[in-house]
Amino acid sequence: MQISRIQLSSAESVGVDNYRTKFIIYFLTAGATGSVGALISMQKLRISPEAAFSVNDWTAFVIFIVVIGGIARMEGPLIGTIVFFLLRGFFADFGPWYSMLLGMIAIMITLTMPKGIAGWLAERFYLDLFPLRRRVRLSKQKRKNLTHSDLADDSSVLPN
Repeated sequence: MQISRIQLSSAESVGVDNYRTKFIIYFLTAGATGSVGALISMQKLRISPEAAFSVNDWTAFVIFIVVIGGIARMEGPLIGTIVFFLLRGFFADFGPWYSMLLGMIAIMITLTMPKGIAGWLAERFYLDLFPLRRRVRLSKQKRKNLTHSDLADDSSVLPN
């Protein structure tokens, strides 16, 4: 999928059917989006622009989930959702302080873990729940001997 996004001719040269791949992705995405819309309409019992795009209702929470979970990683929103629901249950009794506490936690996570919790887990423990990229696996001995300048000079040994 990544090569189809970047350069179509390169993808076709290695045997990827671009039309079929994009059709399947659009089909699955449309189905998921329709399902989410149906669930929201069942929850709200009515749909209006202010209910669908209310910042206080769920838009800010979705941004919070993605930022703390990790942007550009498949497992980021999943981890962010788990953390959000745990925090929501824990901070439910704090009343108006609830939003401020969530904001402070988001700021702390953003400052200490710029790639989110999923990015931090991937770097710290070499953990990749949904591996979507090709990577060279290095032995622990080689990994210990590499410096940051070695990685910048030779792109064939990048560990991720």
